[in-house]
Amino acid sequence: NLRNSNESAQNLLYMTTACSTHHINVKLKYCWPVLMKQKKYLQIFFDVLLYATCTTSKTGIEMDNRISRNAISDDYKNIIESTLLLLPNKNISVVYGTNTGYQRGAIQGIIDLVYYGWSTQYNWIIRINPDVMILDEIPLLNAMNRPGISLVLADCGAGHIYSKRLIHSDFFAAKNFELTQKILHIRTPRQVHAEKIITHIFSQSIKMGRAAWLASGNHGSG
Repeated sequence: NLRNSNESAQNLLYMTTACSTHHINVKLKYCWPVLMKQKKYLQIFFDVLLYATCTTSKTGIEMDNRISRNAISDDYKNIIESTLLLLPNKNISVVYGTNTGYQRGAIQGIIDLVYYGWSTQYNWIIRINPDVMILDEIPLLNAMNRPGISLVLADCGAGHIYSKRLIHSDFFAAKNFELTQKILHIRTPRQVHAEKIITHIFSQSIKMGRAAWLASGNHGSG
């Protein structure tokens, strides 16, 4: 933990990044600290965990060896960690991993979240990229507070290509019980399409009416 208040918040803001300059030196350094100070609910009721995949691997590595604090230089880790500490939240953590690719990496962050149990103590988890900004949190919070809702989703806008609605992989909110062990058994094809896999993971919950969809644009943009 970079900052630990000894008392966890109810919810988790789970950010994932491949450590681009835009993510670290622009969005996390300048945009998110300002936004968090304005969004008191997100500041008070959410811990922050950054999953940073700063090194690349053509083949990927075994699950148990994926997380490594020695994967990047100490200087760059210091930049990331000092930048994260600009956020006002009481509990802030970072874990480092290997970048398994643009599409596959979006899924890997969710798999590791479940595998390592990082989300088990929280009620809601918001999975988000640093360049997706929650400019208006009210529609999101209203959806999260609706009875019977355990997922808040955004349409990736490509549904017309695949003949059905697809969930945006850069942002979703889910109650902890939606992030079950079944995620660990998802078979990812060689040509991974993150949105199609996320949609498959949550498909049963969507059919059961447990999902709320944000209107286009309400989940923020980079």
